[in-house]
Amino acid sequence: MGGAARIQGVARVMIWRMRFAAVYIRHLAITIALLMGLPPAIAGAAPPPGYKLVWHDEFDRLSVGDPGSGARWLPYFARFNVRYLAGNEDKGFKMADGEAISSGATVRDALKQQRSWPLHEIVDGALVLRAFPLSPALSPNFSGFPYIASMASGEQQHAQLYGYWEVRLRLDNLSRGQHFTSWLLPADGGWPPEIDMLEVIGNEPDTLYINGMGAKPNVPITRRRVPHLTHNWLTVGFLWSPETMRWTLNGQTVREQPNFIDRQKLYFLMTWEIADRWTGPPDAATVWPAQVSVDYVRIYQAVDGTESGRGE
Repeated sequence: MGGAARIQGVARVMIWRMRFAAVYIRHLAITIALLMGLPPAIAGAAPPPGYKLVWHDEFDRLSVGDPGSGARWLPYFARFNVRYLAGNEDKGFKMADGEAISSGATVRDALKQQRSWPLHEIVDGALVLRAFPLSPALSPNFSGFPYIASMASGEQQHAQLYGYWEVRLRLDNLSRGQHFTSWLLPADGGWPPEIDMLEVIGNEPDTLYINGMGAKPNVPITRRRVPHLTHNWLTVGFLWSPETMRWTLNGQTVREQPNFIDRQKLYFLMTWEIADRWTGPPDAATVWPAQVSVDYVRIYQAVDGTESGRGE
């Protein structure tokens, strides 16, 4: 065998060994995850180095309901019984699908009367969150609101001081008058601060907005055009340490700044707003339902204990 052929042969063997090692490591990670009682998907998670998973939802079942129902996610701001954001002029009323309306029917059954979709649903292992108009006949049963909108709040589940939050989602349908946000709020019910991990409006469907409210002086909102932002899976991350805040999209940093929040636990939530003061009303071209699919939500803490997850 000539020198060139020998080198090619060695290279092929090395490539084969590397591929085998990668497959072996992946299968080993999945096996470890299963032995730990975690779903295999967790083994593929990629938090920043030095962080461990402490809370997650892979959405293998629907768990959205009223406070006291045992559900993982709440459909409105339960602490204040707030079902829309009046300050934003939000016109999308928030309820659980199994909740009773004034007529005595459940939200789910009432929506079937106008041949509408569920507000919250598990489809192919993802949580689907929707918003759409209410018919004139149904609107009085929803405090007269013209729209109904889904929300998934972790208010009563998990909050922490510092860490890394990650959500994988797909904006299935977003058009004029529709506004979706994945964000963080203080567990003590105060405001600000507020962290907007991802904020999009149907009026600008290829524009990503990210923000942190409560800094002094105010930090300008970050606006970034992202072609094909809708209809594709996005991995949205937020890293918060005592020194730094970092926002990421698909593993790439899109904003970084010094930390401005002082020792407050934050919780994660996702909301639709409709016809608010930012988007204005839907028009004849608006497509319904507004819809986002959420593959998972995962929350991490530092392994070395330098960041307290208890918000002491």
